Amino acid sequence: MEQAETADFERVPFRVVRADHLAVIALSVGRAKDLTCILALLESGSVGREEIGRLAARHGWAEAWRRFEYRLLND
Repeated sequence: MEQAETADFERVPFRVVRADHLAVIALSVGRAKDLTCILALLESGSVGREEIGRLAARHGWAEAWRRFEYRLLND
């Protein structure tokens, strides 16, 4: 939450999780719909592969990210 961005809705501020954090959370859960969410975030340009990779490594999910890249992003 320290790195969450602040947004405003009808003059009420609230904090929003960044896209890279959302992607790593989805990666850690690992359900098909969560992996689809990561693909959607990448395709929308909300986050890049490098950003997810760095954050995944920092939180112990580097191997899961490598598997995801190999299975779903292998060009």
